Amino acid sequence: MSNGHHSETRITVKSKDGDEAFAIQRSPFPSPVIIDVFEKYHSGSAERMLRIVEKEQDNYHEVVLSHLSIKKLQTDRVTRIPLLGMCFGFSLSVLCLVIGAVLLYLGKEVGGYASMLVSISILAKAIFSKGK
Repeated sequence: MSNGHHSETRITVKSKDGDEAFAIQRSPFPSPVIIDVFEKYHSGSAERMLRIVEKEQDNYHEVVLSHLSIKKLQTDRVTRIPLLGMCFGFSLSVLCLVIGAVLLYLGKEVGGYASMLVSISILAKAIFSKGK
C-alpha cells in the first residue's frame, strides 16, 4: 500500500502456537526484508531501489519548494494590492486639497469648500476604517 511518497509494509509473524502478530512500517525506503529478497534474486537491485527513492525524494522536495514559492508570490500580491489602493487614495485626497485651495484662492468658495470636504472625508475614511 502507498500513501503518497512513503511505502507501507505489513509484516506478519506467526508463532508456533498459531498466534499472529503484525507490524506496519511506513517509510520512503522499502522494508529491509523486501530489499533482501530483491537483492537475493537480482544482484544490485538494492542500490537501484535506493537511487529511485532518492530521486523520488528530490522530486518531492522540488515540488514542495515550488509550491511554497507560488504561495509567497500570492501573498506578496495580496499585500501589494491594498498598498496600491492606499497610495491612490492618499494621492486623490492631496489632489482634492490642492484643487480646493486653488478654488478658494480664485474666490470659488462653494467649489473650494466642497473639494476640501471630499478630501477630508477620504482621509477620515482611511483613518477610521483601519483597512476594512
